Amino acid sequence: MPECLSSFVVRVAQWEKARATQSHLLVNALELVDGALWLVAGGRLSQAVSALHNAIELVLKAELERVHRALIADPRKLDYQALKSLLKEEFMAHPHGAGLAIPEYDMDRTITFSEALTRAKDLYPLIGKWEYGLKRLQSCRNQIVHYGSDKARLDEYVEQSFIVALPFLAEFLAHSNDISLEGLVGGDIYREVEVVRAFCEKVRSTGGSNYRSALTALNRTILYTNVEFPELVDHEGYVVDNFDRQYEMARTLRSELHGRWQGMVVRVTCKVCHSIHAFAEVDECEEGEEVVDSVPWSVACAVCGLDIQRNQVPLAELHYGMVPAKDIAESLADVPY
Repeated sequence: MPECLSSFVVRVAQWEKARATQSHLLVNALELVDGALWLVAGGRLSQAVSALHNAIELVLKAELERVHRALIADPRKLDYQALKSLLKEEFMAHPHGAGLAIPEYDMDRTITFSEALTRAKDLYPLIGKWEYGLKRLQSCRNQIVHYGSDKARLDEYVEQSFIVALPFLAEFLAHSNDISLEGLVGGDIYREVEVVRAFCEKVRSTGGSNYRSALTALNRTILYTNVEFPELVDHEGYVVDNFDRQYEMARTLRSELHGRWQGMVVRVTCKVCHSIHAFAEVDECEEGEEVVDSVPWSVACAVCGLDIQRNQVPLAELHYGMVPAKDIAESLADVPY
């Protein structure tokens, strides 16, 4: 089965598993996660933080609701009418309660994020190790909601999304409902989500904070995976072979990279669009030196437009991995493009 089709099948299966729980809160949470990634790709990082915070609140409340809806009811608004709605099934089971007209419980009247976190921790002790990070996420979200986005805090928004929110959701969903976040969003996209996380952690370990530069490959992958770009068609509506145009675009890009990059330009396969018209920059090989797998400094693609630059180290390495010695040897041999 082709990789793209396999990823689609897995994604459908994970969404069906979520819907089978019959929890509107859980499904809504997963849709928020999906939407948050679109917001990231569109440069709306603060709104992505808010969406992911909301998603976490909903998955916590979904687990409490599995015990009883009363556990997510806001106690400040728990008057008799609210209690009657919460206990509707129990009223209906009473010999004199079957004829009562009882409305559904108003889901707007629920506990706070902090209270949901505290209560859900009884069911899932793993929340404890995430509690500090989740409280920081809550503070960041409140700042956004009450004061708006702040360009000076863009790196913090990336940190909260990719070091706290998404890793927590991945672990919690797997533990609570056997749902794979990777399966939900798609393998290619999740690979780049993990690249962003690894980049942020590596930069943070060296005392840096320029996290936003990690988004280059993720944004390109989200858009390339989910957006159907127009294709060249003939007058009868058949798709025209685009190979010649891509070949010329690759030749142009390769010529440009020889002038822009400091190292050797090596042809590789793009991790985003899987095109053969992509290039990686590696260190030059000395004459007679053994050719080995090498760390890429930069990566660019003529088809999807990916452009990871040397000043974004270590993003190229985390995104692409090692460039195979075979590809480097072919470039050294000047194999015709």
